[in-house]
Amino acid sequence: MPVQDENIPGRPVFRIDVYDEAARSEWNRFVGEESVNGHFMHTREFLDYHGERFTDHSLVFRREQNIAAVLPAHRNGADLASHRGLTFGGLLVGDTFDSADCAGALSALGRHMRENGLARLDYRPSPVWYHRRVFEADCGWLGTAGEYLPAAVCAMGHGVEFNATRRNLLQKGLRAGLEVVSGAEILPDVMGLVMDVLAARHEAMPVHSIEELGALQQQFPEGIRAYAVRSPDAAGLLAGVVLFVSPHAVKLQYLGYSPDTGESGAMEVLFDHLLRASEFHGRSFDFGTSA
Repeated sequence: MPVQDENIPGRPVFRIDVYDEAARSEWNRFVGEESVNGHFMHTREFLDYHGERFTDHSLVFRREQNIAAVLPAHRNGADLASHRGLTFGGLLVGDTFDSADCAGALSALGRHMRENGLARLDYRPSPVWYHRRVFEADCGWLGTAGEYLPAAVCAMGHGVEFNATRRNLLQKGLRAGLEVVSGAEILPDVMGLVMDVLAARHEAMPVHSIEELGALQQQFPEGIRAYAVRSPDAAGLLAGVVLFVSPHAVKLQYLGYSPDTGESGAMEVLFDHLLRASEFHGRSFDFGTSA
């Protein structure tokens, strides 16, 4: 979408800096401690793992010398994208950032894009269930309200209401002694299941390799977690997930299962465990896009 540069009297004025390494600690502090809609995916350590896949063009919006907002972004020809390497991006803003601030920031963004030969903005805002305080002024000003990718979301800490068929499978799995395990050590095996499913069903590969995700998990041990179900009489895993965990939401990033899962009840045992887990109580569970 094009971004207009409208000079309206009284609109807040921002200076835009293209991110460079000198601002790394300041960026990370803002995303992790000050922003109302930041995620660990927006820290420089996560963004930088993309390496040469994207030409980074992240932006820092300053009011005087202080950061008021940041935009994780990259260049793709004449497009500015936020962000094709992430599930979502968009403006990440501070506690006091309001609609008028948003208008000023987007006006400054329009000028910046024009001056840098950027004609189109590919904008993927963070869904509100990831927000500490709901911020949707960007969607309003850009005319993208309601254009999140459709997703299935539910509250965690209370379990899930299975239908009769799935309740029976859950009880079958519990009677068989299926157990849920978690930890960094099972991440490679879970991703092995994911790769097998994607290859068999879609002739595709996951965005992250096992090595990349393992390296990221070491940097974000609380943010990237693996859970799996195994049978007491089987060496391998029946099913597993990789979750991206943030303070307000848990995202199902990857799901894999073995050919032996079948009607074992493994999936029901796994999701019943996750949705009842006290450690996630009060967060939203994002099953991912449904379209």
